[in-house]
Amino acid sequence: MNKHPVSLRELRTAAGLSQYALAEQTGLARLTIASTETFKKPPNIITLKKYLDALGYDIGIINRASGECTPLKLPEGGRK
Repeated sequence: MNKHPVSLRELRTAAGLSQYALAEQTGLARLTIASTETFKKPPNIITLKKYLDALGYDIGIINRASGECTPLKLPEGGRK
């Protein structure tokens, strides 16, 4: 498990997804994905959960001011 803060953008690119692909997968608008990654407008918890769920992560420690997070990787197959 990664204990170092990473950005939401780093999580998405590590998964090999573009903002457009993640938007399609989550049902969120591409502009919502972009603003979530930059934290220009702090995302609500539902948006953040959809974003991280689509990448296979659970919400860990999120620094809303900087957009850095320490996500918790979900087990294969999702939540139990």
